[in-house]
Amino acid sequence: MVKRTEVPDQFRSTGPTATEPQLGWARRLRDGKDLSSLSEEQQDWLATADFDTYPSELPKSRLSTVIEKLVSLPWEKRKAVDSGLDDGRYGVENVPGHKNKVSFFQLRTPKEGDWKGYQFTDQIVGHGKRYGVVDVKTRMKIHSLIKEQGANECLMRFGVEFKHCGRCGRELTDDTSRAWGIGPDCRKILGLS
Repeated sequence: MVKRTEVPDQFRSTGPTATEPQLGWARRLRDGKDLSSLSEEQQDWLATADFDTYPSELPKSRLSTVIEKLVSLPWEKRKAVDSGLDDGRYGVENVPGHKNKVSFFQLRTPKEGDWKGYQFTDQIVGHGKRYGVVDVKTRMKIHSLIKEQGANECLMRFGVEFKHCGRCGRELTDDTSRAWGIGPDCRKILGLS
């Protein structure tokens, strides 16, 4: 029978450590919750806690307690994001990574609720359905392309393609509006008439 060598103290397990999903959830909670009701000491600990390194040195049971506390806190109010672009539907040419010459996006800003004032950028695919919110890096590139190509031109490009006003989304019913890609009321608002 072979006798095993004893494990040195520095390599002995001290109990289970935090899991990767736990660390990710703690990080999202820390970054999104309103921490103002916590003590200064708790806020300092959260600011310096390493939720990025796995395997973690944080004990699983301690992180569970931290997560429970963070879950009970309210979410921070979302800050308004101003892209400098009006809400509307835009046809954007030559989007990097897109196979089509023109890709379509909708910029929309809720007027109430938790997301009030936050402008979303959704990609439009298939029968005008929203594909979903694009990530921050892509959103910034889309906004930049719209500005380079001209916001009104991108609104008109959408309207001509879909036969719905690029600004408000209403169906375009007369030849002039379909040619412009923008309805008469919205043309006045945009100063295009």
